[in-house]
Amino acid sequence: MAKAQQANKGAAPRGHIERRGHSSWRVEVTLGTDPTTGRRKRLRVTVRGTEEDAQRKLTELLRQADLGQAVEPSRITVGEYLTQWLEAVKAQVAPGSMIAYSAMAKAMLETSVAGMRLQALTPLHVERAYGEMLASGLSPRTVAHDGVILSRALGDAVRWGLIPDNPASARRAKRPRWTPREMRALTADEARAVMAAAVQAESDSIGAKYARTVELALATGLRISEVLGLRWADVQETAISVRQILADGKTPGPTKSRAGMRTVPLPREAQEALRRQRLWQKEQRLAWGPGWKQTGYVFTHEDGSPIRRKTLETWYGKFIRRAGIAEPLPRFHDLRHTWATLQLKAGTPVHVVSRLLGHSSVTVTLSTYAHVLPEQQEQAAMAAGEWLDVQTSTRQ
Repeated sequence: MAKAQQANKGAAPRGHIERRGHSSWRVEVTLGTDPTTGRRKRLRVTVRGTEEDAQRKLTELLRQADLGQAVEPSRITVGEYLTQWLEAVKAQVAPGSMIAYSAMAKAMLETSVAGMRLQALTPLHVERAYGEMLASGLSPRTVAHDGVILSRALGDAVRWGLIPDNPASARRAKRPRWTPREMRALTADEARAVMAAAVQAESDSIGAKYARTVELALATGLRISEVLGLRWADVQETAISVRQILADGKTPGPTKSRAGMRTVPLPREAQEALRRQRLWQKEQRLAWGPGWKQTGYVFTHEDGSPIRRKTLETWYGKFIRRAGIAEPLPRFHDLRHTWATLQLKAGTPVHVVSRLLGHSSVTVTLSTYAHVLPEQQEQAAMAAGEWLDVQTSTRQ
């Protein structure tokens, strides 16, 4: 057996080399003690070549151990790890985030790298997986977002000592490039047209359960998950309290931030829409009898069960195409941008708009709607000019 290599003089050997056959050597390094079992953790590697080759490998492994980059061998595959990772983080993330995490894992499981050993995964493999995901029909934006989530998953694998580094980090694996879609805020006339189309859609048997979500979002600036998470207990005569969100149609979650918990005043149109929604729901409850599900949500299916975000977005896509609005068509989230833009143009102070939107800070509002503010600045300059003109006339 080759002489054990020591970290410093007098220290117990942390690694050694053992001859296994002709030109075959086993290099073993001790990685410390497992805190749960109390047993020593060892890393064993077979090297084919000369003793000098084995010695170089031992030196490399000892260096990695000193840097905390050496990991025990594991046969867990990428797919197996992602499945276990989803279970591990389930209690740590909001339901909406969990939907995105699960979608990433599903997409990765359908690639050729899913069956690879996790410890064999390289940035090249990650980029190949991105290519396969694009070829399957996913958009560059979706794949890029999945890459961010994958990087978090593999970052956790590093933290848990399963791999030495993260092959999906942004600096190592390039993600697809994509151009963010610009927000599409409706003009005041377009907003009135969409509101009228939504009221008309209420007469449709399918639109009756979805249309008033559009009216409420357009009148209050709520996020789609906040609209779906609204409960009758949070509805007052002239205001609503945002207390939770609902994205998957099953599990309510907390608002995006503490600022997301807020009270939002209801304009007359929104108050009337909610009265009609309460009446529709009462009719459905009577029709379903014992089969009615008492969930407490404002917006539900006919049987009282909550609505999934994806279901609402699918209906909205068909609705907005029939609303007579010019291209590009606004997404549901653009109803929120419309509310904010029209409020700012009407002169509502930025800090008030920010609070009603539930932004974590006014800075977020300023950066999101910076394109609207120059108009306000020009109006302020004109107002100052009029004021100065009055003062000048007074002095003459």
